[in-house]
Parts: sequence; C-alpha cells; structure tokens
Amino acid sequence: DHDVSEAFIGQIAVKRTGAGTGEIQFYTSGDNERMQINASGDVGIGVSPSVKLHVKEDNSSDDAQIKVENDGTGDAGIAFLLTGTRGYSMGIDNSDGDKFIIGGDDNAIGTTPYLTIDHSNKNVGIDTTSPSRDFVISNGGAGGIEFGAGDTSSVMSLFNRSNSSYVNLDIEAATIDFLTGTGADKQVSIN
Repeated sequence: DHDVSEAFIGQIAVKRTGAGTGEIQFYTSGDNERMQINASGDVGIGVSPSVKLHVKEDNSSDDAQIKVENDGTGDAGIAFLLTGTRGYSMGIDNSDGDKFIIGGDDNAIGTTPYLTIDHSNKNVGIDTTSPSRDFVISNGGAGGIEFGAGDTSSVMSLFNRSNSSYVNLDIEAATIDFLTGTGADKQVSIN
C-alpha cells in the first residue's frame, strides 16, 4: 500500500486486492490517485476501471479528455478492430489536406473513406474525400447527390464528377409536394 504519512509529489503503489491479485496505483501531488491498472489489466485514468481503458473527468471544462497528436508527417487517429471481421479508423489525414476521415480500414485513415470533413471549406462527404459542395453523398467519388446552401439560393445536384454529367433522379413516394415561401402552401403536388 502507499504511504500517506509524509508529503510526496508522486508515488507508484502496488496494492493487494485479494489472494494472489493486486493493482498498481499511480499518485501525484500528495494522496491523489491519478491512474490505476487493476488485476484484470484494465486501465483507469481518474476512475477505477471496469473496461480496458476508462477515462473520467469530473469538472465543467469543455476540454477533450483524450488527445491524439502527431507532430510529424503521419496521421493522428485511432483504430477499431473486430479481429478477423471488420476494422475502422478515424482521424486527421495529414496526406490529404488534414481532412477528418472515418474509414473502413483499421490501419490507414484515408484508404477506405466513408465520411470526410474538409476543414478548408467545411464540406462533408460520404464515400468521397473531395466533397465539392456543403454535403455530398457519393457512390465512390463519381455519381452522387450534392447539396449546397447559400444566402439567396441553394442547390441540389445529381451529378457524376467522373464524366461531368448530370444524372437522372428517380423518386419512389406516395405523394410528392413542392412548397415555396415560409408557409405550407402547396405549389405543385404529384400523386
């Protein structure tokens, strides 16, 4: 067990929690436990852990609790993996204009992008790393639906970027209503 009878600035304590089991506790600034590794190998920062990594803060700050930083030319990200089944990654793609990407590869952030946020223009793309309007839903970077918002007009395009052509729109619905203005007055209704 750790000794709190005298002042100290930091300490690592090994605590017996049962017959042949224990945990490691890390203390700073007196008797303030900051981190612990329990008998199951779970790590807790600011909390006694019940999962492999548990981070807890108890204050009113808006600051992030976990920061992933890369000071070199690589990406800053995290990966998720179901062994032998599926992997995902998310983070900042340093080699593609520092875009934030969520992708379907547990090793490289920009290889199989599913969602992209381009910080240079704040555009968001699904299945594309180059969203050319505010919000783009693509089928792998070629055809898709693009939405753009403006002060006096907005646009919805069905456009194929691979061959610079517009594509058809098929709508399956019971009724389609087109409205204008701020009221709910129908201008056109198609049944």
